[in-house]
Amino acid sequence: MFEEFSRLRKNHKSIKDNLSDELKKLKQEFTDFKSREPQVINLNAAEIVEKLTQNITEASQNNKQLIVHLKDDSVSRASITATPTIDDSNVNKMEKFIKSLPQLYSGQEVLVRWPDDGWYYVSIIKENLGNGYQYKIEDSLGEIEIVNREDIISDEDSANDYFEV
Repeated sequence: MFEEFSRLRKNHKSIKDNLSDELKKLKQEFTDFKSREPQVINLNAAEIVEKLTQNITEASQNNKQLIVHLKDDSVSRASITATPTIDDSNVNKMEKFIKSLPQLYSGQEVLVRWPDDGWYYVSIIKENLGNGYQYKIEDSLGEIEIVNREDIISDEDSANDYFEV
């Protein structure tokens, strides 16, 4: 039994010494890492302009115009003129849809698609903001949010529509 105890003690000392050595190495590596200067990446103006121009050109494919004036490897003037195309028929459909929805009144209980997570929660209309499509609402936890009308479902919405599941 004494021999087994001696053997265990030697193993314990060996393991302890190995861990101590590894810990010293890690401390030294960490100290070396902390003392190193951060790497600085130097780009000249021409490279920056070239990269920006490539990114902007790729992003401006659909009816967008880009004007970049370069002078002696530096940007002397840059202006971006964007003219995105909007499908007027979709805008008109959305406006008609919003106008077709009944007006909501203060104190009315509704379901609201909450902007944070997209889920619908029971809420109370606090105020019609007067523009016909935005309302200040309060959820059951007392959080107040401004929400567009199309994200609100009231009892009067589509009251005559029947859905089969």
